[in-house]
Amino acid sequence: MSTDRDADGVGDPGGVLTLAEAGIDGIGLTGPRDEQVLEGAIQFRSTEVARSTGPATTAFDVALMTSSFGVRWEETATGGLSFNADDGSAVL
Repeated sequence: MSTDRDADGVGDPGGVLTLAEAGIDGIGLTGPRDEQVLEGAIQFRSTEVARSTGPATTAFDVALMTSSFGVRWEETATGGLSFNADDGSAVL
């Protein structure tokens, strides 16, 4: 886990923590697939994060889009996602 303590966009000495140092006891790996489009991002799954420093919280698996103009996404036959430009060319 990485932190930027002074928020200047540059890594600081001691800014990389182990999960234990960050107070994280465990991260669930079996959250249900629940795809949603939320304000320009696609949320694929959510799961619980157990913390030694307080109550559990939720983590999300997301894809952030820089622009939704001219980009389409659809589920493939194998259950994945395909991102394509309006002209049919692959974006990812």
